[in-house]
Amino acid sequence: MNNNLMDELADFRNDLFGRICVALQLTDAQFQSADRSYKAVGAWLGGDERLSRLNPRIYPQGSMALLTTVKPRGRVEYDLDMILEIDAADGLTPKWLYNAVKDRLNANELYRGMLKPRPRCLRLEYANQFHLDIVPARTHVQLGAPFIEIPQKPDQGGELHHWITNNPKDFIQWFKLQCEKTSLTALMKAEQERLPRPVLANDKPVLARVVQLFKRHRDVVFGKANDAPSSIVLTTLAGTFYQGEPSVEDALVHLIDRVVLLAETDPFLTSVKNPACTDQDLCANWTPGQHAKFKTFVQTFRVKLQKLTNIRGLENIAAELRSLFGDETLGQKDDLVSKAILEYVDETMNKARTSGRLRFVKAGGLSTVAEAGISVPKHTFYGRKK
Repeated sequence: MNNNLMDELADFRNDLFGRICVALQLTDAQFQSADRSYKAVGAWLGGDERLSRLNPRIYPQGSMALLTTVKPRGRVEYDLDMILEIDAADGLTPKWLYNAVKDRLNANELYRGMLKPRPRCLRLEYANQFHLDIVPARTHVQLGAPFIEIPQKPDQGGELHHWITNNPKDFIQWFKLQCEKTSLTALMKAEQERLPRPVLANDKPVLARVVQLFKRHRDVVFGKANDAPSSIVLTTLAGTFYQGEPSVEDALVHLIDRVVLLAETDPFLTSVKNPACTDQDLCANWTPGQHAKFKTFVQTFRVKLQKLTNIRGLENIAAELRSLFGDETLGQKDDLVSKAILEYVDETMNKARTSGRLRFVKAGGLSTVAEAGISVPKHTFYGRKK
């Protein structure tokens, strides 16, 4: 395969990666809805007499803040996370703060019907839109801002007795710096307390798109299993091993190579620390079985990515992309990978018709790149009819 053809196929795959990332993130309408809900919840919680005396602050964390949201497989609701932080208070217990937030939400007729308490957070379910998880926190008593303390997992009796250290704001800043390893993209800056607006995939840092794909493949492989690697583990590994590759494909392939090497040389992942809270071992509570499954997961992911970069033909590439990032619970017509490919096909054919490059090739099917073997199917692709 000559270099021009290899480059053209790589560009084609990267185009599809970008389209898949767009399909994984919040739409403009979903963002507007989330933003309104986020502001309304914040205003309601801030109006509580007990909480208002403690100077409550609300801000996003996790994928919403990092621009790495991933549409859950088999359902439409996104999981969005926010921190409710109050001033440091020595005698304040996590149970008191948790209950204060819960009581305030229950005092609102709308939120009362949406509230689904979780072990360490309060979840509001916006049907067919998203889940808003509110994590109660206080500024760290000893370390001060930006360190916070959040409730530790409940004991066997279900009680919240202890605080644990966290630092989501510095994690966001660390991730932004990792994104800027390449000069070709830069993360949009936004005020810390606002929801970062979604951006077009090509305007989003390469690393943010890689994290989306890494998390999506995790969801494909593990489903809803309790032993699935957490998003913070995948995001930390991606940020640590990203070397500034300018394309999503190169970054993803090289990153997974490095993660596989780590999993094979450090099978218990003892070196995976929270970069914003370095005494926190992110895999400390994993069982030997979880470590083994994670190693198999990344090894298999590497094999699949290598296969993807060596196959030709739109239909073959489409099948491999669906196995990596698709959703078998949906028909091919509704699966986001198939939608991304249909979008590509429509755009390519329209451009080809305009330029006069649309033509038949020996292998059959319409094509704009005969030698590349990227066949543009007739308009019955994956059941779609025109």
